[in-house]
Amino acid sequence: MATTVSGKLRKASRIATLVAVPAVLVVSASTSGNAFTKEGHQKGMSSAFSSSNCKDVSCPEGETLADFKRAVMTPDAMEFEKLEAHCDGGDYLDPQDNGGKHYPVKREKADEYFYKCIDRVVRKFDEAVDAAGKLVVKNREGVYVTDPEQGLDYGTKQCVGKDNKPVSGNENRAKCKVINALGAEMHAVEDFYAHSNWSDKADPNKKIGVENPPGLEKGTELPGFLDVYQVSKEVGNGKRVEDVSKLPEKLSTGCWVYSGKDDPHKCDGRISERKTMQKDTAGDSRSKIDNGKNFANVLTAAGDDVFRQWKGFDKAVHDRYGKDKGDAIMKAVAKD
Repeated sequence: MATTVSGKLRKASRIATLVAVPAVLVVSASTSGNAFTKEGHQKGMSSAFSSSNCKDVSCPEGETLADFKRAVMTPDAMEFEKLEAHCDGGDYLDPQDNGGKHYPVKREKADEYFYKCIDRVVRKFDEAVDAAGKLVVKNREGVYVTDPEQGLDYGTKQCVGKDNKPVSGNENRAKCKVINALGAEMHAVEDFYAHSNWSDKADPNKKIGVENPPGLEKGTELPGFLDVYQVSKEVGNGKRVEDVSKLPEKLSTGCWVYSGKDDPHKCDGRISERKTMQKDTAGDSRSKIDNGKNFANVLTAAGDDVFRQWKGFDKAVHDRYGKDKGDAIMKAVAKD
């Protein structure tokens, strides 16, 4: 695999088109909203790392898997209002679906939020690959083994606490860096399906519009722009995220209001994430469409994409470090 993107290249890429934009609106952490639930995230993780998936690749298990399940919730615990951490902020409606009226947010502005999300997941993926190389060392016999200073003894330690926050004192261990970075990446990937119209259908009994935006009806198909292994390789070769991530014309999330921080009417005339777009639980209105298939597709796609990210991480590790060291790294990351 190509080396991970340098800080200079990353900065140049973001300056090029991921320009600073006003915060789009989300609810506060004290309310239910802009968060695919803990149950949803962890169902995705369990599905991804099922025994049927993990026949040919080392997958997290035991206490390590429990750490990963906590790490995937860290963005909700620590970065709730960071839109790119949840693939939020890209609400848009084509004028032809809006009674001929122009939507308050331009397509290009909505795309910026999606690109920021993709840029983030690529950076987290690269951080994990970088950290993984420090996890093993050669012993006297020339065999790669886990470095005790970089691994973790689950008898006395863990990477992520019950509060879903990194455990102080362990965050600089290579294993914890890998788990925390991949957890953040996988969180955003799962949220993409719950917060966007990628996989879902609109309500066929209602007129298409702000309160019933069109769905892209992709079902459980996984988008190429979230194939982070491939995108990372291309960005590492000097391309921008925007150049290798073609977005559908009608891709959209919803609009949120930060409670107590934003004008409560700022989302008027826009797609509401909380009332309209989110599929965070089976009880959300959009989840129930097509006899609940919208929500079922979210769960399936989220789990399938988590496993795609894990396989991509395995490939990237072996690309960078070779077979012997790569095999040892994957074992050290996945096993207790």
